Amino acid sequence: MRPFSVGLAVVLLLSVSLAFADEGKKSKKNKDLKGKPDVAVGVNLHSMWSYSDGEPSNEFSMEMARLQVTFKQGKSIDAKLQGDFDELFGKGSAKAMMRDAWVRVRPMDWFGVKVGQQKRPFSRIQLRSMGKFETVWRGPADAWLSKSLKYGDRDIGITLGFDFEWDEGRELLLTLGAFNGNGKNSAESDLNGAKDVVGRVEGRPVEWLSLGVSGALKMFDHGSSDVRPEQAWAAGADLQVDWEGLLVVAEGLFGENWDPCLFAPDVHETCVILQPTGSTPNPSYPAKTLVPKTWSAVLMVAYKIPIYKAWKLSLQPLFKGEYFAPDADVSDGNVMVATAGVNLWIGKHFRFMVQEELIRPGDGAPSIWQDENRLMTQVAFDL
Repeated sequence: MRPFSVGLAVVLLLSVSLAFADEGKKSKKNKDLKGKPDVAVGVNLHSMWSYSDGEPSNEFSMEMARLQVTFKQGKSIDAKLQGDFDELFGKGSAKAMMRDAWVRVRPMDWFGVKVGQQKRPFSRIQLRSMGKFETVWRGPADAWLSKSLKYGDRDIGITLGFDFEWDEGRELLLTLGAFNGNGKNSAESDLNGAKDVVGRVEGRPVEWLSLGVSGALKMFDHGSSDVRPEQAWAAGADLQVDWEGLLVVAEGLFGENWDPCLFAPDVHETCVILQPTGSTPNPSYPAKTLVPKTWSAVLMVAYKIPIYKAWKLSLQPLFKGEYFAPDADVSDGNVMVATAGVNLWIGKHFRFMVQEELIRPGDGAPSIWQDENRLMTQVAFDL
């Protein structure tokens, strides 16, 4: 896979060279650097009470306590630093607090380079900010493919962004990135022999409709004692409709479950990715070539109804359905999730959210998913 990594590096260099190639023209961006920068502070506070027929039966939790600082120098340079302080309320650490930490340079209107810890350009559900998300959390399907299998979510790397707008409200966005592959704030060392390559194309043919496709290729650099495959992939397609208060988000993802700890039933309790150096491979571990497929399908529908304009009050009933297979080869191993509820909006920054979530795993699904009914109420403030 090293020739592939070298090829990617060449593509990155050529793209940057293309952006700066026309030395005879003075970009309008230069005027941005002479102006006063714009610095803004953002806050996300989400507090939840949930009641479940599982354990614990009910609890209060601080789901989100984030502070972020953004910097903009016109359209030429922007940066973001975001800390996740809710980690301090739980079992997290000071290191786990770091979320976004990146800087982006735009030498041209249609091209930008972003470097640092950022979200991989994969999955519309994952890329949609929780400050705007209609449900209390993104759901088990997203937690499975984006976070557990690390196809999405945050990582340290570099992305190239291309933004082409040919009419008001109509645009085409292309994003290509290379990442360490270990995930957000990972304690794992990066062996530098292979990287994750993630790309996304998103188009808006009309103002109220957005279509997207994503792809991710994970390449592992390891010794002979590592039971992971040489590489793994995932891809998906999605759409979003925003039309006069109506929101529809649909997404389908399909890929490979590369982690034997997450699909081999005989290693769930004591699984380790790396076997001791020099040890004889454990026959209970699946062969590297036996990598099961995994998939998910998500549909979310919400409708915002104004009820009192003087206070900017709105009600937003919603429904989200999820259906995913951790291991597509296992009979009756799928997981079904349904979420229904209503959000009360007061202005643009405050929401009171009441939602019911039902999780129904099949008999063949891994034990990490249990049959559960959960009532969730959340107060969300996003500035």
